[in-house]
Parts: sequence; C-alpha cells; structure tokens
Amino acid sequence: MGSYPKYILQITLSILLIYFGFSQILLPEQWVDYVDFQFLQMINPVYVVLLNGAVEIFFAILIFSGVLLLFSASLMGLHILFIAVLIGMNPIGIRDFAIAGAFFALASLGSQSMRVSNNQLNNRRRSG
Repeated sequence: MGSYPKYILQITLSILLIYFGFSQILLPEQWVDYVDFQFLQMINPVYVVLLNGAVEIFFAILIFSGVLLLFSASLMGLHILFIAVLIGMNPIGIRDFAIAGAFFALASLGSQSMRVSNNQLNNRRRSG
C-alpha cells in the first residue's frame, strides 16, 4: 500500500483548506456570521475571516508539500475540531469533526514516516 493513503490525505485536505481559505478571502461577508465570539468584538469580523483564510491557505501549502506535516496537520486538526465544537451537534459540526479526524490521521501518518526516515538514517550511519 505504501504512502498512498498519506498522499491522498495530503492532497484532499490541502484542496479543502485552499477552497475554504480562498472562499473566505474572496467573500468574507459570507463568513462573518460565524465570527460571533465575545472576545473578538473589538476586532472587525471581516479581518478575522481574512486572517483565517490566509492561515488556512498557508497551512494548505505546507501540508501539500509535506513540510512540517506533523505540526501543520495537527494544528489544522485542532482548528477544525474547535470549529466543530463551536458549530455543535448538527450535520456541519459532525462533518467537521470527521474532517478533524482526517487531519489527525494525516499527522499520525506523517509522524510515522518521520520515524521511518530517522530509523533509516540511523541504520545508514551505523553501517557506513
């Protein structure tokens, strides 16, 4: 099976983040209603949406390229899980909960490949 599951998760979750990131940047007004947190009332909600969109695009690029995969996938998993908890027990919240699980699975697959790479590197040092 190899690394196909990891690559499938990397590509599809990156597409998801890029889609929603650009959607937030291009149409922030459609996302403002989701920013109703008490502690963000001092900040214009449009700026929060724009920042969130830019962050999601940034991490999509990292995840797609495999750079800092464990950190990036874990952070986006926590981000989506936070959204799922805020949305609540409805179809969107349950879907986001499953997406967060996919990010955590990707983080797990990424950390396993790091361990394999480190073990291979250590074996080469010992034998060479």
